[in-house]
Amino acid sequence: MSRIDKNLLNNFLFKIGGDKTKKGLLVILIVAIMIYPVVNANVYCKKNRPESNTLSYIQFVPPYDMKDEGGGTNMEKSEYWYSVDKTTGLIKIVAVCAHNVLHPQPGEVFAYGGLGVDVVAPRTFSNPYVEFIGEYNGILGPQPGFAGYSDFCLYTAIWEDDQLLFEETFLDIHSNNDQVIKTGTKPFDFVINFPRFKQSRHYTIWFYAWVSIHSNGDTPGATADFGFHFPTEDRYISLKKIIVGGKEASDLHVVSYLLSWSGISPGETGSGFIQIENAGDKGSDLDWEIYGWPDWGSWSFNPKSGSNLKPEDGVFTIDVKVKAPNEENKAFHGSILIRNKNNLSDAEVLSTSLTTPKPIIYPIENRWYEVINPKLSYFSYWKKFTPYILLDFLHQLFMKARMIDNLKGSWLTNP
Repeated sequence: MSRIDKNLLNNFLFKIGGDKTKKGLLVILIVAIMIYPVVNANVYCKKNRPESNTLSYIQFVPPYDMKDEGGGTNMEKSEYWYSVDKTTGLIKIVAVCAHNVLHPQPGEVFAYGGLGVDVVAPRTFSNPYVEFIGEYNGILGPQPGFAGYSDFCLYTAIWEDDQLLFEETFLDIHSNNDQVIKTGTKPFDFVINFPRFKQSRHYTIWFYAWVSIHSNGDTPGATADFGFHFPTEDRYISLKKIIVGGKEASDLHVVSYLLSWSGISPGETGSGFIQIENAGDKGSDLDWEIYGWPDWGSWSFNPKSGSNLKPEDGVFTIDVKVKAPNEENKAFHGSILIRNKNNLSDAEVLSTSLTTPKPIIYPIENRWYEVINPKLSYFSYWKKFTPYILLDFLHQLFMKARMIDNLKGSWLTNP
């Protein structure tokens, strides 16, 4: 099945069943559309193209790679004709009509034509867009007395690696009841932003034209057509260019980093760094930020974020400091998260670790006691350790006295 068969028919084609619920919903929808204001056929729709002097683009002109065409109906006495030429980029939807629509036969007749290109992205664009340039000329509307509505729309469907990435309607001309709209020859230049365009990914970009007639079944003998009653006038959509563009892409690259510390006492500060660069296209600007760090310790980054880092600026250094947690003899682990603000999928996860030392202990006559514990009061410390300190003092006096006696004896026996 074609691309449009898989996705877009589900959105546009009303399938009228035998149950009353579906018919009731259809009547409500038709009433809502009839009171909805008619869209002026002369509306020129153009969305924002990214403003930058670093824009790049890829351009496609006829012949295009692919075409898609088709139509359908769930009504009797209806017909449609279409023609798509990928060599010239011309889509002709000659007629979409329902003859002698009799009550109670609500339904739809539609036809569509599409042109597409295949491309493997040679590089990554940030803020990507697709632009369609061409012209159209058509006549939309039923015969007098017709109860229903007609639609003419242009839309795009973009696939990434055989998965639907994006679709959007960018022109929709709507005709109610017996209103006839003659568009005349209208140039168009539509710019539509889409989510991503990444290097080495495969993209299929489709441009579609769609025409449909919807009837509520209350007008016996009525006929509705797209241009069918004006055979001397051309009805066509000419697609002259497809352009895929965007800003030159920045690329966050971590050159080196020091984020591991050993033997940092509780409350002391460890110092490190992170070195980054913009490894993207020439002329691109990298806006970056550090957006995650461990919940242990007290962290500071100088700076924490930055902007307009160009490839020619080289390596940029971020100073990192962390105050060690107030826990002895423990190892801490975590990650520092840094990312490209213009492309959140361009991010790095940097491992970090910190260990605090064991408490220091001193020997006294084959006994061990800890050094001053800050949690102990001055009084409790002296109360606890005074006997050991006095014992150590007496022991030192004894050892020195013995040493003196030995020296004296040595001097007497060895004049």
